[in-house]
Amino acid sequence: MQRSVPDAQRQTEKAFPGVDKLPPDAQGALVSLIYNRGPRMTDRDPKTQDRREMRAIRDAVPRGDLKEIATQLRSMKRLWENKGMGGLLKRRDAEADLVESCLGS
Repeated sequence: MQRSVPDAQRQTEKAFPGVDKLPPDAQGALVSLIYNRGPRMTDRDPKTQDRREMRAIRDAVPRGDLKEIATQLRSMKRLWENKGMGGLLKRRDAEADLVESCLGS
C-alpha cells in the first residue's frame, strides 16, 4: 500500500493523461489495469495488437468517455480467452463494471 499503489497511480497518470478528472471509481479501475498490465502502449505482437485497447482507453480518458473505457476493458479479454485465465477475465469485467458504475455521476 505504501509503495505499489502510489507507484501504480503515478504510472496511470502518465499512461492516461487526464485520468485525474475522472470519477474516483473509474480512476481506481484504471490504476488496477496499469498495476496488472503495466503502462506500455506499444504492441509486442503486431498480429494480436496486444495494446490496442490500452491506446483506445488513453484516447477516451481526456474525453471522459466512461462508456468507451468500459467497452475497451472488456474488449481486451480477447487476449486471454480460452487460455484458462478465468480470474483475469473476471478482473477485466469487474474493472469495466466499476467504470460503468460512474455513468451518470
